[in-house]
Amino acid sequence: MNKRLKKIADSISKGSVIVDIGSDHAYLLKYLFDNGIVEKSYATEIAKGPYEVCKKNLQGYDSEVFLMSGIKGFNEGVDTAVIAGMGAFTIIDILKDSIEKFRSIEKIILQPMQNIYDLRIWLFQNDFRIVKENYIFDNKHYCILEVQSGKSQEYDFLLGSENIVYDEEYKSYLKNELRLRENLVKKVPSERKKHIMDEINRLSERIISLKY
Repeated sequence: MNKRLKKIADSISKGSVIVDIGSDHAYLLKYLFDNGIVEKSYATEIAKGPYEVCKKNLQGYDSEVFLMSGIKGFNEGVDTAVIAGMGAFTIIDILKDSIEKFRSIEKIILQPMQNIYDLRIWLFQNDFRIVKENYIFDNKHYCILEVQSGKSQEYDFLLGSENIVYDEEYKSYLKNELRLRENLVKKVPSERKKHIMDEINRLSERIISLKY
């Protein structure tokens, strides 16, 4: 299993009952079963092909697979939900479609493929609190959020929540974001330069402030 999925698996508590939304090949669930982390799980898939693959790969495990969008129509009791490997706007749509169901789930693990800034804003505006924020590099930088229903204090949506795990992975992520903006500022129209320079300054200050 790749480093990204392993990092997500590390966020799941032993004994959890989990629904993996958009489970694809069910590699995450298989790992959780094989390592004794879960004994019962659910998976959802929106497309028939991945749904059939997921069902096949979970044969022999105590897992049910549903053909549905997100958890719309899902009524099983779970304490953990995973939405990983999708764009932030797709994740937002899934959360919006079943927002009250997600509010009742103890832990929601989100791993967007891009647009983390927009996801942070939506979570803040809709009273979902980031209780832990992790980073991992696996050919590219990934952010893994542990979320639950609840208000939080406003924070810098560029730099991350108040509950970041401050480690070398986070510092590496910030340096990459800084490089992207340093390249971008040379190409954008003059009216956008001030905004990009502000982001460059905030990223630089955060990197300097990290003591490792």
